[in-house]
Amino acid sequence: MPLGRRLRTQKVQPTTLLRYSLRIKNAESWFTKHQIKHDTHEDLDQALCLFFDHLADRCPREEPTVGAYTVYGYQLLRCNIPTHLFLPNAKQQLAGWKHCMPGGMRLGVAEEIADECCVTALENGAVEFALAAQLELDTYFRPSEVLTLRSRQITPPKVDSGTSYQKWVATLAPSEEKGRTKTGLTDACVVVADKTRPWLTDALALWLEGVADNDAVFPSLTLNTYERGWQQLMTQKKYPASLITPHVLRHTAASNDLFHGRRNLAAVQKRGFWQSRKSVARYGKEAHVLKSWHKVPAHLHASIRSRAKQLPQLMLAALRARVKA
Repeated sequence: MPLGRRLRTQKVQPTTLLRYSLRIKNAESWFTKHQIKHDTHEDLDQALCLFFDHLADRCPREEPTVGAYTVYGYQLLRCNIPTHLFLPNAKQQLAGWKHCMPGGMRLGVAEEIADECCVTALENGAVEFALAAQLELDTYFRPSEVLTLRSRQITPPKVDSGTSYQKWVATLAPSEEKGRTKTGLTDACVVVADKTRPWLTDALALWLEGVADNDAVFPSLTLNTYERGWQQLMTQKKYPASLITPHVLRHTAASNDLFHGRRNLAAVQKRGFWQSRKSVARYGKEAHVLKSWHKVPAHLHASIRSRAKQLPQLMLAALRARVKA
């Protein structure tokens, strides 16, 4: 990282920084392939406009989030002028892309659809993948936050403290590690399974059995393998590629808690550590949860709901079998 830019990169997580870098690399590979100049700020602005046009028109699987990561990446890593003067036309192009494809900005799906996908993952033998997804759905953690959890960040229930306290607690950015969350917090704690998924209490106990204090909770998963797992599931089930991605799960959790009346906006904002009420307001639009049912074949709806109900039993059975093995 060049001198003069290192400190400003500290405000984002390493996984986010990597994602920014990959988006920049993909954009510049496209510029090179098509012999498009991008050396000056003005050339880069025009080049990104052409790139976003290409993605929107020729690559239906790509979403506006791709453009957002590209712009944010360039702004963080390459900008040396006031940000309001940087890439003005590309930002307008991105805004238009979002307007044309609002569903591409990670809206949640009905939780039964996500749960039934986890059942399919269990049938595929992907127990670790399915449990990570369910923990993300329960805690509202970002994918990178779930996948980088260490066992010491998950506090077990106190056995002799009464039934009210039989809950696990997951902590992001423990203060002793001198790290911070994406929004700058330390010791950001969430009670696991406080409203739904009571079976997660037993599931975590089974999964963490024998795990040392500083071991990774999900050692076999990286963000790339997790993303690839969801892509493969969408292909296997013949769903739209963007229906569920790792980041969609966080939004699914918030949307469904609001839709089913389990939490209000203030409680959702607190659980997800969103800094502004505006950030969570979109999750109160119940229509988005309902619309997700129209993205899967109608003849599968009853089966999806039925299979989703089997998830707790199947997950615990898979985890018990793992312990015995």
